[in-house]
Amino acid sequence: MALFNFLKTTKPIQFDFKPRFYDEEKEGRQQRLKELEGLSEHDTEGIKNRISGGFRRSTDMSALHLRRKMVLRSNLMVMALVMLLALGAFLLLNVYLPGWLNK
Repeated sequence: MALFNFLKTTKPIQFDFKPRFYDEEKEGRQQRLKELEGLSEHDTEGIKNRISGGFRRSTDMSALHLRRKMVLRSNLMVMALVMLLALGAFLLLNVYLPGWLNK
C-alpha cells in the first residue's frame, strides 16, 4: 500500500483571500478634518497637536522626496554602467576582432 501512496500526487492548497479596498488619502483627509475640528486657537493641547501634525506632514514629504532622489540616482548609475560596458565591448571588438578574423 505504501508504494501506491508514493505515486499519488497531492493537491495544491487553496486559499480563500478576499482583498479589501483601502483609500489612504481618504483616511488621512478624515483624520486631518477630525484634528481640525478639535483644534482651537486658545487651547494649549490643540496648539500642540497642530504643531506636531505639521512636523509629521513635513517629514513624510521630505522622505518621499529623498526616496525619489535616491531612485533617480540609482537609475542613472545603472544607465552609466550599461553605457560604459557597451562602449568597452565595442572598442574591444573593433581592436581585437579584425586580428582574430585574419588568423
